[in-house]
Amino acid sequence: MASWHNSRTVAIDGKTLCGAKENPGEKSPFHIVSAWASDNNLTLGFLRTDAKSNEITAIPELLKLLSIEGDVVTIDAMGAQTEIAKQIVKGNHADYVLSLKRNQPSMYKDTVLFFTDVDFETTAQNTTGSDDDDTISPRSDDIKAAAGHIYEHFSSKNTQERPLPNGNNQLPVFADYDYQFLKTKDLGHGRIENRLYFLVPDVSWLGRHDEWVGLKSVGMVISSVVTKKTGEKSMDCRFFISSLDDINIFAKSVRNHWGCESTHYVLDVTFSEDKNRTFMENSALNAAMLRRVALNFLKVERETIKKNNSKKKISYKSLRYKAGINISFLEKIMIGNL
Repeated sequence: MASWHNSRTVAIDGKTLCGAKENPGEKSPFHIVSAWASDNNLTLGFLRTDAKSNEITAIPELLKLLSIEGDVVTIDAMGAQTEIAKQIVKGNHADYVLSLKRNQPSMYKDTVLFFTDVDFETTAQNTTGSDDDDTISPRSDDIKAAAGHIYEHFSSKNTQERPLPNGNNQLPVFADYDYQFLKTKDLGHGRIENRLYFLVPDVSWLGRHDEWVGLKSVGMVISSVVTKKTGEKSMDCRFFISSLDDINIFAKSVRNHWGCESTHYVLDVTFSEDKNRTFMENSALNAAMLRRVALNFLKVERETIKKNNSKKKISYKSLRYKAGINISFLEKIMIGNL
């Protein structure tokens, strides 16, 4: 595999073409799974699935089309499947960071208990009827409360320090392991976001760990967000399994995957994808492909402008408008930037 320090992030994520249906009120039959090069902000490819649940079968097929040796593949909880991990490691010769949720109930339960001391058996509630969860799960408030305690204990520490349990600040069992810790702070969009990353490169305690090809670590990310204007605070806690054993690459990969969601936002705002009613035969998929190709062109131009003038702000809508009325600019975007 390639050197980890040169690894790029390839985010796999699904999106429903909400407007691609014959009648209002119907559920769109068009759901696609895309591969997104996070470091380049470009869509590499996508495949259609018959339903959101079929992402599990579509993801391995999409991975087979990609040349991503040495990269890090990130997928949300839907993709946390043993066969997908196997395809990434043995087929693509890459690494993975997979979000862990209740669709893998035993592993999720063990990981939550390991990082937070929240036990399903004592804080469980019935969640029957959930689309992606047919088992019991801990209340989210319990996990957030535990995450808040951990955040308070670590947030004042230097990035490289590894605080140990003390007094009333007794930490969960993960602190007894050789864990890695990283703290980051982001400012932007009127928010202050502090993140604490934890990675434990030891999975011998984790049930079913031997079923996952290349599995080396479990991770937790606690995100604390403050809105500058209102002072409103929120906290989020996520769990992961990974073939990585380096906290810096793990943190970069997790952060890059969250950025993938911005592409969906741009497709809806700039190209009104969710409002597009095209649905006959392959027309919806063809239109989706053209939108992504066009967005790739616009992103290259936008990055070029920002590189030459970092303070200049320009939107995708304005670039699209200019390309629509200026043939020379259109040719520059579609030909010159290649």
